[in-house]
Parts: sequence; structure tokens; C-alpha cells
Amino acid sequence: MVEKAGQHLRRKVSEFCCGALRGNLAASFSERGNRKIDLISFKAAQYPKSVILYAVYFYVRFPVSYRDLEEIMAERGVDLDHATLNRWVEKYAGALADEAHRRKSPTGLLWRMDETYVEVKGE
Repeated sequence: MVEKAGQHLRRKVSEFCCGALRGNLAASFSERGNRKIDLISFKAAQYPKSVILYAVYFYVRFPVSYRDLEEIMAERGVDLDHATLNRWVEKYAGALADEAHRRKSPTGLLWRMDETYVEVKGE
């Protein structure tokens, strides 16, 4: 059950962050339409918002450990500890998943399905 919830959280954060990383991160997380809103507070963070979001996105999107992610971030010029990455994922992943859920467009009420015929043993 817990693993299923973790997979669901990873998928939601991945969907949201993937769209945000394609565009401007600051705009994606601080604007919605014409009004500005503060979705996630990065006030006490010592790293830029884009670094934190990239690290959290990378962790929830790909099956990497914190130590592997530490090496990946070091290759990109960001010196982090795996414990810092753990704190960021714990702090921001849930908030990102909630925002992804809010931004997800609802599906339609009607579902249509065509009939299909399958032959089983030549019948």
C-alpha cells in the first residue's frame, strides 16, 4: 500500500515538474493566469528554487538513490549532501504533488468504447 502511494506521488510530481521544467520555473511556480500566488515557500532555502525543483523532479521521476543524485548534481556544479536531498524531497514532493493534482484537467463524463471481436482457438 505504501509503495503504491509512493508511486502515485512520484507520478504526480513528475507530471507537474516535467511541464514546469520545459518552461520558466519561476513563472510556473509563482503565477497562475494573471494573478501571482505563492504555492511553495522557498524563503529559508540556501539554494535557488530551480536547483531544488530540479533535484526533487529528478528524484521522483527516475529510480535513483540520494547518493546517485548527489553525484549527478555534482556533475552539474552543485555541491550537495544526500541528507539535504532527502530533506528537500520530504519537504517539497508532497506540495508539488498537491499542486499537480490541482492543475490536472478533469476528464470527461462520457467514455465511448468500440466493440471488438477476438478469435479464440479459431472460433
